[in-house]
Amino acid sequence: RHVMGSNPSTHTGSRKPVHQVSWWAAVQFCNRLSEQLGLEAVYILEAGAVEWNREANGFRLPTEAEWEFAARTRDDLPFSGADSVNEVAWTAENDVEEMPDVGGKSPNLWGFHDLSGLVFEWCWDDYAPYAKSSETVDETVDETDASTLKVCRGGSWQHEANWSVVTARFSYP
Repeated sequence: RHVMGSNPSTHTGSRKPVHQVSWWAAVQFCNRLSEQLGLEAVYILEAGAVEWNREANGFRLPTEAEWEFAARTRDDLPFSGADSVNEVAWTAENDVEEMPDVGGKSPNLWGFHDLSGLVFEWCWDDYAPYAKSSETVDETVDETDASTLKVCRGGSWQHEANWSVVTARFSYP
């Protein structure tokens, strides 16, 4: 609210994550926070398009690869920091009626909380499905459809635990 002038969240509180944010609003937040702290805005916003200035020193969304790297910490853990979803993630299985506060579960090995569960998180990348035979992006995707979809990761407190696995990836307009 301090940075943007309002909070779009349906669940609010000083320890609640901001949610109900579009990808575009997340990019705008990064720029405004950067400017408020005297840093150079990372995104160039013109006529509904966004360009990433990789030389700028301000805040930005992580790439999908950066998000997964931060969440994984170890290749053998299905959730960010644990084998058990209940240790690190708020999901539908917790059966809570109100959105939990941030940091209420254990952090991963690098000290990051809530990368599995709680709220979905935007990444910089346009979404394209992986090819079935490899871990590379499927180049046969119709770019007119894929370019409007962005990657989101992490799952949420209102979705089942399988959405919170660190390898799970989703798209949203």
